[in-house]
Amino acid sequence: MNPSKYKSVAIRIDTYEKLKYISKNTFDVDVSMSSMCANLIESRYQDISSPNYCKPLKGNAKYQIWKRKIMNQLGFTTTSNNEVSSETLNKG
Repeated sequence: MNPSKYKSVAIRIDTYEKLKYISKNTFDVDVSMSSMCANLIESRYQDISSPNYCKPLKGNAKYQIWKRKIMNQLGFTTTSNNEVSSETLNKG
C-alpha cells in the first residue's frame, strides 16, 4: 500500500458494527468499509464546507476546558492538539 495515498484509522468495534449496519441499509450491493467511511466523511465535509455552515467558537482556555468536559460527557474523546490520545487507543 502506498503510504502517500492511504492512512489507517482505528475505530471501536461497536462503531464498526454501526458502519456495517449503515452500509447494508443504505446500499443494495456490498460496499467496502473504506468506501463507506470515505462516503460518510465526504458527505460531512460537504456540509461543513458550505458557505452557510456556522463554525464552532474557539473561545478562551476556560471555554475550551468547559467544552471538552461537555464533549467527553457526550462520548467524544477530545485532545488539545487534534491528535488521538493514548487513552483512546487503549480503550477496548
